Amino acid sequence: MKKSLFMLAVATLAFAACTSDELKVTDNQPQLTNEPMAVAFDTYVSNGTSAQTRAADAYLGKGPYTITNMKDANEGFGVFASYYPGNVKYQDLTDPSGPTPGTRPAANFMYNQQVLYATSAWSYNPLMYWPNQTSVTGAAEGATDSQTGNTAQADILDRVSFFAYAPYQPTVDANTTGLNKSDGNVYKSDAAKDVGVTKMISNTDTKIPEIHYVMGKEPQYSEDLLWAVAPYGGINYTAVNGTPVQIPYGTSFVDMIKPAANTKIKFLFQHALSALKMSIVAAIDQVAPGGTLDQKTKIYVNYVKLTSETPTAAAPTTGFATEGTLCLLNRIETDVVPNLPNWKETAANTKPLCIGNTSSSPSTPLAVPNITINPTLQSTKDPSGNYLAFTNAGVTSTEAGLFAEGNGGAGVDDMLMFIPVLPEGYSYAGANPLNIVVEIDYDVVTQSDNVDGGQVKVNNVIRKRISLPKYRNGRIYKLKLILGVSSVQFEAEAADWTTDAQDIDLPRNLD
Repeated sequence: MKKSLFMLAVATLAFAACTSDELKVTDNQPQLTNEPMAVAFDTYVSNGTSAQTRAADAYLGKGPYTITNMKDANEGFGVFASYYPGNVKYQDLTDPSGPTPGTRPAANFMYNQQVLYATSAWSYNPLMYWPNQTSVTGAAEGATDSQTGNTAQADILDRVSFFAYAPYQPTVDANTTGLNKSDGNVYKSDAAKDVGVTKMISNTDTKIPEIHYVMGKEPQYSEDLLWAVAPYGGINYTAVNGTPVQIPYGTSFVDMIKPAANTKIKFLFQHALSALKMSIVAAIDQVAPGGTLDQKTKIYVNYVKLTSETPTAAAPTTGFATEGTLCLLNRIETDVVPNLPNWKETAANTKPLCIGNTSSSPSTPLAVPNITINPTLQSTKDPSGNYLAFTNAGVTSTEAGLFAEGNGGAGVDDMLMFIPVLPEGYSYAGANPLNIVVEIDYDVVTQSDNVDGGQVKVNNVIRKRISLPKYRNGRIYKLKLILGVSSVQFEAEAADWTTDAQDIDLPRNLD
C-alpha cells in the first residue's frame, strides 16, 4: 500500500487591529474640577474577521470573543484598579526591591468590576471617582493652578492604575459559579471547571493582577482570553494639575492622574491566545482529495501529534503551552513587546498537542493532554486492538473536522485555543514561523472473511515537518491533513501451453 501525507498549513489574520482613526483619544480642554469626576471607560476589541460568525450575541465559551460579544447585555469586561499615593509609582509597589512592596491590596480601587454596554455607552456600578489630590504643595502656596484655576493643593499626588480583561467572570462570595474574591479561584459548575480561566488574584492579594489559564480539550470548553492595553497612538492627555500623562501604545494603564473632565480611559483589548483548526480528508487512488473507498474498508485515526522543533538556546521554550499565567501588566521596562501577552509559568507546560486516543500505541510516548478527537474518525477495539465495529465513517473523501465538536456545528465549534510560547527577543516586525512536526497514526482496516479474525489491519505512522507562519498570539492556524491511500491492484498474464515433440529410443530386447 502506498502511504503518503500531504499537509497544508494556512495562517490567517484572525483579529484585525482597529484603525488609528478609531482609536484617537480626545484631549478635552481642562475644566474646573472642584466637583468629583467619575472614572469612565471606552473600549475597542481587536476584532475577528468575517471568517468567524455567530448566530447569537451570547458568548458560549468557545471561539474568539468579539466586540459583539462584549456589548451583549450580560457580558462586558472586568477591571482591577489600584489607588496609591503618587510619591511612589506602580512599579515601586510591585518591585520587590522597591520602597513599599506588598503594602496594600493590588485591587483596592476596583476588584473585578464588571463594565457593561448599554445605550451607546459603557457603565458600571458602583460608580468610582478620581482622587482629587492632584496638586502637590509648592513654594507658591495658594497660587492659582494654571490648568484648573483651582488654588486647592495637597501634600501628595494620587495615582490610579487600571487592568482589564475579558470575558468577564462574575464575582461570588462562595464556591459557586464565578470568581471567589476570598481565594481568587474561578469555580465552574460543569465539565469545564478545570479549563479556561481557573484563577485570578483575590481581593486581598498584593501582587500584580494575573489570570491563570488552562487549555480546554474540546472546542466547547475552549474559551478566549483578552487583556487591555493602550490603543494605537497611545494615551496622551494633560492631567488637571498640568502634568502630561503618556501611556504608550500596547502597554498598561499605570500611574494615571485625574484627567480633564469628560476624558475616558480607552481600552484596546488584545487576544492573549492563538487558535488551531484541523481537518482531515482522504485522497483515494488519486493525488487530490476525493475518490471512493471500498465499502469493506475503513480508515480510522488513532492520534495526531503536533510537536514544535527542538528548542535552541536562543528560543528555549517555543511552541505550545497548555497552561500558564497571564500577567496583566505590560510595561516597556519589563522587556515585554507592546501588545505581546505577558505569559508566565509556561515553560513547564510547553508540550506537544495530542489529538485522539493514544492507548492503542502504548510504546509511543505522547504528552498530555490528549485532546478529544472527532468520534466519527475512530471505532471501538478489543483489548488486542482488533476492531469490534465498522459503524463509524472514519476518514473519507469528505473533509471532516479533527476535533470533537461541542455542539456538532461548524465554524468556531472546531477551534481550540492555546497559549503561544514565543522566543526571547520576539518582535512582530521580524516574526519568524514556528517549525513543527505533525505525526499521524492511523489504521486502514478491511473486512475479509477468509483471514483469521475476519479483518486485515495495516497500521501507518507518518510524520511531516511544516511551518506556522508569523507565529504569535491573536492568529488562527488551519491545518488540513490529506491522507493519500492507494488500493492494491493486480495484473496477470497467462502463457499458452506448448508441446515439445521428441523421439526417445528406449532399450529393446533383440532376442
